[in-house]
Amino acid sequence: MTYPEAIRALNNLAYDAAKACPTEEEKRQLRQICFQLDALVEALPSRTADFRGEVPALQSALVQGARI
Repeated sequence: MTYPEAIRALNNLAYDAAKACPTEEEKRQLRQICFQLDALVEALPSRTADFRGEVPALQSALVQGARI
């Protein structure tokens, strides 16, 4: 597994854990982890083989002030 694949998988698992969490405090803590992982995923290069340094779409939209 590559680093980008591992970060994406970890992000998905963190969201699954937050959804399944029985207590609100733990769920809040897991959501903080999810948001931190979101930033790492957004910083990854696109999945295309011809990556030329473009900014990931979501990050670019946020920079432009888009409401998501």
